[in-house]
Amino acid sequence: MVIDPENETVMVNAQNIKLSQLEFQLLHYMASRPDTALTREQLLADIWGITGRKALNNRNVDVYVGRLRKKLSNTECADMISRGRNGAYVLETDAWLETLTEPEGVRHVATTPPASDRCAYLLRASSEAHLPREFSIKPAPRAPAFKAGVKIGRNANLADWVIMDRRVSRWHATLFLDHNIFYIRDENSSGHTYLERPATAGVANRIRLNPRENVPLESGDILHFNTVSYRFEVR
Repeated sequence: MVIDPENETVMVNAQNIKLSQLEFQLLHYMASRPDTALTREQLLADIWGITGRKALNNRNVDVYVGRLRKKLSNTECADMISRGRNGAYVLETDAWLETLTEPEGVRHVATTPPASDRCAYLLRASSEAHLPREFSIKPAPRAPAFKAGVKIGRNANLADWVIMDRRVSRWHATLFLDHNIFYIRDENSSGHTYLERPATAGVANRIRLNPRENVPLESGDILHFNTVSYRFEVR
């Protein structure tokens, strides 16, 4: 298996495994910690930014691990993710690599550092010409700006990305990068922030963000700041 964080691709014996952004992030995270029991709480905190009481009944990890297993089911890496004690998940490299042994040696997971030149964009998703057409930022994973986050709102003294529209709060939301994952956080805005994912089986997945909750983003997500809509993309 070859994992390429720069292009967010996974290859198994030259076969391209198509993963969503969160599926890739989960697999990459586990591959970076091989043969280690990773609890549901740890994965929720590090990948989804969900901690404390909100994590008690959250099944995101089980759902996404199930999706990974299904997509790898017809490859030589079908059994690489197992359940350890107390329900923790383990990426077992011994069994996994043994099945990939060749005369010249053992293949291994190839990872490369995240690209430093990838950009995050917010692209206007409506025909409202008075709104900014796009915002972009070139992230460096440890840049102070991304530790604090990029503030989105209508007040130029508070916000980094300014949307001059009364539907948007003075400081409406914050976009930030953590462990190579982009998150959005509603800052207790008056009009709320909504996240909309592309339709699955004809049904759109739209949720209202809880104030101060860090929610991971996938490229292609639509963010609604009240009723002002922008599409999030990473290139």
